[in-house]
Amino acid sequence: MSTIIARISIWSNNPHLQSLLIQSSYNPSLQFSDYKKTSTNPYVLAIIQLNKDLGDISQRLISIYDHCRIKNQKLSVVIVHGETVDTEKNLYFTQLLDQLGGGSPVHRLVFVKDIYHESLLDSETWLESYILESLLTKKINISSKGENQLYPLSVRDFITGLQKILFLSSTSGKAFWMVGDSITDLDLAYLIKKNLEDSDEQYEIEATAANYLGSDLTSLGNQSRASLNWEPVGDFSMDLRRAIQRLDEDRSKLMTSLHHLDIASKQTNFFKLTKTREFLEKLLDRYKHKKGRLKAIENSSELIKKIFEYSLALVALVYLLVTVSFITFTSMSLINQEKSLNFARNADTSSSVKALTVSSTFAKIGESSYSFVSPVFSLLAPTFHEKNHNLFVFLHYSQSSLENLQQTVSLAEKIYESLGNPSININYNDASLALRSNLSQIYENINQIRLITEKGKLPAFLENKLEASPEFKNISLIEQQVTQILKSSELIPAFLVGDSPKNVVILFQNSNELRSTGGVVDYLLALVMEQGRVVSRNIYNASEIDNLLTTKISAPPLINLYTGLESWQTRDLNYNPDFSLTASNFSAVIEQSLKFKPDIILAVNESLMVSLLEEDKGILLNGQNITSEIFKVELENQILFWSVDDNIEKTIVGQSFSGVIFPHVCNSAIPGSVSCLAETTYLNESNFALVPVGSDLKKKVTHTVTFAQDSVVHEYLIDYQFTKEFNNLNRDLNEIIQLYAPTASTLEEVGVNGKNVASNSIQRQQHGPLERFEIPISLKFNIDNHITIKFISPLTGIFRLPFAYSITEYRQPGVSPNNGNIDLVIKTPDSARAALITSPAVSLPGSFTYTYPPTTSSFGISFEPKHP
Repeated sequence: MSTIIARISIWSNNPHLQSLLIQSSYNPSLQFSDYKKTSTNPYVLAIIQLNKDLGDISQRLISIYDHCRIKNQKLSVVIVHGETVDTEKNLYFTQLLDQLGGGSPVHRLVFVKDIYHESLLDSETWLESYILESLLTKKINISSKGENQLYPLSVRDFITGLQKILFLSSTSGKAFWMVGDSITDLDLAYLIKKNLEDSDEQYEIEATAANYLGSDLTSLGNQSRASLNWEPVGDFSMDLRRAIQRLDEDRSKLMTSLHHLDIASKQTNFFKLTKTREFLEKLLDRYKHKKGRLKAIENSSELIKKIFEYSLALVALVYLLVTVSFITFTSMSLINQEKSLNFARNADTSSSVKALTVSSTFAKIGESSYSFVSPVFSLLAPTFHEKNHNLFVFLHYSQSSLENLQQTVSLAEKIYESLGNPSININYNDASLALRSNLSQIYENINQIRLITEKGKLPAFLENKLEASPEFKNISLIEQQVTQILKSSELIPAFLVGDSPKNVVILFQNSNELRSTGGVVDYLLALVMEQGRVVSRNIYNASEIDNLLTTKISAPPLINLYTGLESWQTRDLNYNPDFSLTASNFSAVIEQSLKFKPDIILAVNESLMVSLLEEDKGILLNGQNITSEIFKVELENQILFWSVDDNIEKTIVGQSFSGVIFPHVCNSAIPGSVSCLAETTYLNESNFALVPVGSDLKKKVTHTVTFAQDSVVHEYLIDYQFTKEFNNLNRDLNEIIQLYAPTASTLEEVGVNGKNVASNSIQRQQHGPLERFEIPISLKFNIDNHITIKFISPLTGIFRLPFAYSITEYRQPGVSPNNGNIDLVIKTPDSARAALITSPAVSLPGSFTYTYPPTTSSFGISFEPKHP
């Protein structure tokens, strides 16, 4: 009976692992071949090893994905981790593939750690290199505690599991962890030592490396094993023993396997020097023959000495000229690159492109010049050589970033110019994809720049120059902004793509009467857009919408309590702080009243529009000239976006303008090696007194976090102060506070001016993995008011040092940046001290105080035991 063979095209940034899989004969039903764009194989495998070169990875992955979709091929993307698990890269590739997949993904995502080939010689993965270096040096360096977890997985088991992932139809769009059984680095060291002792080898174990107490991958691996019905069968200890025996029998195999490490570069340098020596010998022989006095010259040591001296002088002169060329052209490249950046800052794209072209040309000449003299420097001054190599790597990535930035700006300008101009024909889908591709490349380049610019890796003059650069100082912020813009670029098709017109509804909210999503809804603007052009517009006030409704909607209990109305009015419809849910309510009401279904809903606060349109004062915000930073803050708090397209909603869910409320992960500045607890909270309030207090009611919020043994205790203190007298009012200022807290949190106490709020008046709902409490309160006019809210979030276990804590605080739309500041106070546990904080904070005995910016943000702190 003939065997059905599955043909798989493979691409990887580790050519050795790629070649190994192509040549493998583990499974006769699988046939691997190199990936080509013309390939028609039904399966495609892309392997990305994170400790290899990641340049152009996103663009390559996007290209592969597009070809797989066009040719209906099944794609598996494998992320191979090195010494530690890079959670940031995991999140990045997961989001990238989800964006590319949309509603019909063709991919499967696989995470692998500590993959190895049974011979330890062929795949060049991190685990193999780690073991081979220890065998060569007769010494292994492990963590100080000896508890770093390794998950060895043989290539044979990897192929078996991969076969199930590729062939099962239920795996499309899903992620899997393929890991072997865990062992500690101490166990690995003793395994190697025991096998070497059998052959009388001396082997040292040093415990001075860092401790990486990251997430336990065993549970993730078990989930994947269960879903795939797959179990690794390889015995790592036996594979290791056999490999060591083979290497002991033939030490040349060990040396050969390490030729791509530092030893390889040294061998290359020796080869270049040998070639130089041979050239000098040939030059001497030619000189001897030309004079026709071969025998006399061979006997004349003085002449031979002079020829040798002249030759050395000539070589030295050539090396000097080349070195000067390297220094000159590299310096000119850096100067022109700086000019290009300055032009880009001033929005002069044309001049920026010209300067960058010159910079790239000079960089190529400088690098070519240095390659001629690099063998000498690598031997005589290896540190100097390494810094020069890093210099050219830095030039490559920074120039690539600038080039992609220029292309992004030009494309964005073209899109803008095409709006309302039928003479400019542009494919918005392709334009959106090109923008995302450029931005993805910028993100990758920034990652590489961050690695290459660590202290001591570049020449001192360049390090000093970078320290004075505002872009480099804020490189982490730039990286976050690129990620945000990358997601925002998904909105282009929402407005501009499609043959049918788009129904866009804009909600104008009055933040003088503060509501959950910014303010009470006064007006609705209904637009019909076609290819970015407005073809129809109508404006309605909230009461007109109510009059057009044929079926009344029942109001939530607390709205009914304060308004006295059974039906839910349009002006109060934005009660839910999660804008995705509020927008869905508006969509249903508009469909019933105006007889069309909105494609897009925008919520805009009137305070932003009024501030921007003050003609007598120019463009002012809160009495000050507008700047890009102020405008960014205002937009983040004043504009919300919703689309009926689920794919777009999924793409923008992490953006502030989506208005979606969800639990956040730990702050990215916290190392993945530290066990981290992440919590998310949101204090949201609505004014239902029909009195527009606006900015005449100032408030200050203090959020105190205290750690108990098995829980986290949260306490909010809100201080209100009226800055204006409100006369002739015989009622209180009725408000509803909505509090989002971690799952299973319990509300312990709510007090207003020293009096407790009745617990039976408080509503509680589940909002995904968060708890949502709705609390009615009443404030007194013209006096200072104080509110206390205390709740406890339980933990599944107990705190153990060291640990990290990260908390994300949502900020409410409609609140002006200079009102409602939130001070976060984190109490330090008695037995701990702070080892790291993610943002500047005020340190006091027993606590840290951090003032949140006027936007949704997070703060993290890492604790370790106090030293005796």
